[in-house]
Amino acid sequence: MQDKTIDNALLRLHRLAMNGKHGGLEHIQVLLQLRGIEPAFQRLSPKGSLGRNGTRRIAYQALQDGPKTTAQVGERVLAINPRLTKRQANHRADLALRRMLGAWHVIREKGAAGRWVWRLAP
Repeated sequence: MQDKTIDNALLRLHRLAMNGKHGGLEHIQVLLQLRGIEPAFQRLSPKGSLGRNGTRRIAYQALQDGPKTTAQVGERVLAINPRLTKRQANHRADLALRRMLGAWHVIREKGAAGRWVWRLAP
């Protein structure tokens, strides 16, 4: 149990060091190698990130084409940021749409097929 805790702590430090939030990356990598751990984490790139309110912008652009389900907006989010899983993209789309609903930017209604769809408010 203790080894697993140490391994997880080293992996967390490695992730922080890779993003410039912690020093000593070389030392952390040596410790990971000595313990036989290969970190799968890669540095975050700003190119793939959505930035502040990025998901809302994507949702707004998607709804300009007409009413969409949350899953359809999630597909657009996934196309912009492929590092996300489908579930994560749908969750982000749902949160963004609900925030937009609270600000009266979108309306949620039953579509023709009986599914809930989102559309821009008039």
